[in-house]
Amino acid sequence: MYRIFFLGFTLICLISCKTKVTVEDKDGNSFQLKLSDLELASNEKEEQIEKQIIDNVNTFLQTNNSSIVRNYWFLCDTINIKPIRNYKVKHKNENIDIHLNLKTVSIRPIPGTYLISEGPFAEYKISNDSLGVLHSYVIDLNLTENYQISDYKATLRFSKEINGIDKETFKHTIREGDNYNIESNIITNNWW
Repeated sequence: MYRIFFLGFTLICLISCKTKVTVEDKDGNSFQLKLSDLELASNEKEEQIEKQIIDNVNTFLQTNNSSIVRNYWFLCDTINIKPIRNYKVKHKNENIDIHLNLKTVSIRPIPGTYLISEGPFAEYKISNDSLGVLHSYVIDLNLTENYQISDYKATLRFSKEINGIDKETFKHTIREGDNYNIESNIITNNWW
């Protein structure tokens, strides 16, 4: 009974927007709850965390010189992307997907999610006779507890229409220390 009363009283106080509430337990002991601590809740805190993560990702993309990031900037070039609908080719924060557990982030030169009825925003102009068309390039970042980037990799996928169905024909994972240059691979036609 006491717990129900305590919970009800706390909820009423939260709704009334008081900054401090004094509560007394069954033994007569009283204590204060600071409601402002409870009110700085999920939305504001999540927005601050997401902003910090996006800032860290942008710094990573500007300062990291690995082949993974160089490939990313190469693919962001307008010469490699054909816009399908109102899409301006360049790095955008909207292409950064922060996963709910706040431990991983994925980045794509073009958005990978869209309404099926509207279709994709853009597609790559890069193709290979046997592999088909470059379907996606995704950088996956792992984060530390304080939202710094701890390690990363990229996944490159080609797809081809086979019997009227788009099928993945090639997938390659590029690790942090790998020297895998998409621009060179286009010239040499060597994707392995």
